[in-house]
Parts: sequence; structure tokens; C-alpha cells
Amino acid sequence: MILLDIVNRNSVPQAWGEGEWLPWEDPVFSRGMLEDGDSLDWSAPVLGREIIEQRIDGIYTSILENQPARVLHLACGDGRYTQGLAERGCECTGIDISSAAIARAREQSAGGSLSCTYIEHEVYSAEFGHDYDLVMILSGEINKFNPMDISEFIGKARRALKPGGILLIEPYAYLRLQKMGDAEPDWRAVKNGLFSEEPHLCLHENLWNANNSTLTKRWYVVDARTSNVRFFARCFQAYTFPALKQMLEKRGYDTVVRHEALAGAVHSSADEFVVMSAVVRSIG
Repeated sequence: MILLDIVNRNSVPQAWGEGEWLPWEDPVFSRGMLEDGDSLDWSAPVLGREIIEQRIDGIYTSILENQPARVLHLACGDGRYTQGLAERGCECTGIDISSAAIARAREQSAGGSLSCTYIEHEVYSAEFGHDYDLVMILSGEINKFNPMDISEFIGKARRALKPGGILLIEPYAYLRLQKMGDAEPDWRAVKNGLFSEEPHLCLHENLWNANNSTLTKRWYVVDARTSNVRFFARCFQAYTFPALKQMLEKRGYDTVVRHEALAGAVHSSADEFVVMSAVVRSIG
């Protein structure tokens, strides 16, 4: 890609058709996302340690009803949620594609009494295992699945749960993704950063498509010395609560409930995320 390609870019992106690839296998990118994830999405909410602790408490008290459980956290990051739940007596497994995040999760849980297992793998194609009391995917990660894959993903999560087990999902609020998509483009001059250790310009734009309720995020990384351009993109599917509820029920879940923000009134994230749980009543 060259600079002229940026000028001539399509202003109406093809949803799920622009690569959908971020360089997770690159140690620089993986480590950078772990240390400074907001450098990828400058408008994304950043949750501090105190808020995360409150959210863990919300999961344990409101979702698990203060009962230790077998928990699978998909897109677990550096394992803060699994370790917090393990401290409350849960047996936890975390899966994430980031090598740096999984390495830190393993390091932080090693040598202690925490019952945590971590698997480095792309979430969609990973083996989940069986007989979990709770499977959860938080912080808008579920919006990154395209509509062709999300139904199968929900079914796969259901098969990983025991009867009476709970699926906990936290998609972005529909209006939050729409607002992100309407934001103005932004750019940064970077000496070294997430996409490169060399000086570069990072041009970032979000595009909302009202026809299919998708947000496409684009990053153009221009090497400051050579002017070579690298392109990255990611698409997010926006969902309303009724649409997700219907999808869950079709895949065999019962008692689909919308909850308050996991951190409670202290830090309401109702404008950011929708918290939903669904129960598996039988296996079939």
C-alpha cells in the first residue's frame, strides 16, 4: 500500500471484508496492547484496577450468587478476572490470542494457590472443554464476531456449560458503537509504538454503516523514513438486546436477563456495555 491508496480509499467499508486482522503474533504489538491497550482505540473506555475489582465482585455476587464455580473466560487478557474469581474459590480457565497477555497471566498465577489455567489461542477456534458453571466474554469482545460466526460461537459456549450453567456476555451498547463510528478521524506522530518500533504516522478512522449496523475501524501506519504504508482493520457488529436475546433463545438458552453494570452504581457502564446472562437448562 502507498500514500495514494489512503487518498483513494473507499469511504463506505465492506463490513468484515477489509482484512479483520491485527498482528497479535508480533511481540511488539502483543506487548504494547498489554501495556497500553488504549493506544489502539483512543476512544475506548479504560478500566482501572479498582473498577475491575468491583466488576469481579459483581460477577461473583450477582451472577454466581457467592458460590465458587468452574469458570471459562474467553478473551481473558492478562487474567485479572480469572485470578480475582480464583481468589474467591473458583476454578478458572482463560483463553486469549495474545502471547504477552497469556504469559503475564501465567506468571501472576504461578507459585500460588490460585486454580487458574491459561491457553494461548484464537478464541473462536479454541477448544473450550466442558462442564463449566460460567462461560463469560466481556468488554465488547463478542461484537468482534461476524454475524455468520456468532451463532455458532454461542452454541459452542452452550456445549461447554453444564445444565444450569450460565453464559455471561457484555456487548457494546448499540448507541456506543454508533457514536464511535461517527467520530472524526485522528492521527498521531509516533517515535515508536504499538504498530512499529520505528518512527511512523498512525492514521485512525472509524466508519459507521447504518445499513448493517457495523463499525469499521481502520489504521494506516506510515513509516516516517520510507513512506511505506501498512493497513489494519477491524469490524464490530452492533446488536440490540432483543436481537441478542432472540439469538440466545434459538441456540437453546433460557432465562435471558439484562443486568445492571457489573460494577454497580459506583461506576455505571450502561452507556458503554449491555450486561446479559443466559442459562442452559438442558444439553441437546
